[in-house]
Amino acid sequence: MASGREEGTLTTPVSPEHDPDNEHFFFENDYPSNPQQRGTVLEFLSGEERDLYSEHNVRFWMSSGTAPHDSRPFGNIMKHLKELFPGASHSTSIMKFLAHVVRIEYHTESIVRLSSFCDLVRWFGPFREIVYNQKKTCVCLCNLELLMMESQVLVSKQKMSWFAGHMSSAAAEEKLRGRPSGTYLVRFSESERETGSFALSIVVAGGGGTEHVTIKGDPKMVNSEVAAARDDPNLWLEYCADSDGRRYPSLPVLMNKRLMEDAFHDDHEDTACEAACPDLPLNAIFKAYKNKS
Repeated sequence: MASGREEGTLTTPVSPEHDPDNEHFFFENDYPSNPQQRGTVLEFLSGEERDLYSEHNVRFWMSSGTAPHDSRPFGNIMKHLKELFPGASHSTSIMKFLAHVVRIEYHTESIVRLSSFCDLVRWFGPFREIVYNQKKTCVCLCNLELLMMESQVLVSKQKMSWFAGHMSSAAAEEKLRGRPSGTYLVRFSESERETGSFALSIVVAGGGGTEHVTIKGDPKMVNSEVAAARDDPNLWLEYCADSDGRRYPSLPVLMNKRLMEDAFHDDHEDTACEAACPDLPLNAIFKAYKNKS
């Protein structure tokens, strides 16, 4: 089976001091000088390189603040989003979800690391303007909003999201322990975040415990000129338990068109995604957005 177990112990919510990328940040960062740009890559004097995948992302990052060039206050990010995409939704719920994705507390003075910004555009696409549902937005914000709106399903007569955000495979197994077969959640793949990947965690029938299947992203395609010509928020996701090479534009489409309709894997024909795991950490944010939209 094409699956992978994620390493690490990140759970939701994640504050900067618990993010390995942010550890000792204020002590070790000596305010690197203005980076050199090579295509979509920013090169620092320290030798560190960060690929932002798209000129749109490079321009957004570099125009959202000054030194230090490998970090930005979250307030700068939010302000710049409103300046560039005034027609997009900038609700508190979406901004809280954005803060979760980049592993910070929701506060204007929280520090967004460039490494976390790169993860953001890998998972949700570039800061390139598109028109979606007659609204001017950008690919990244559009995908955040779509996931918040369309991942909510009925659980015990209440609307809840199946998306768990930052959660390790071990934490997912603990969350699913004792649940009926077919109970599932979807989360960021911490071990494969450089490919913009997610993971399905599901309880299998027959007492088989929890299985994890990678949902592979394609950040190069999502941020490419080919994708730009389509003018849509397609994430080009691939479900790695299948060998048909099919791509899905979003996690909700993958769930609705594939995983809620058929067995999640050929080796487990008696198990499909039947019930979203309740009480996931992002539900409070997602539910608040749903109620206001």
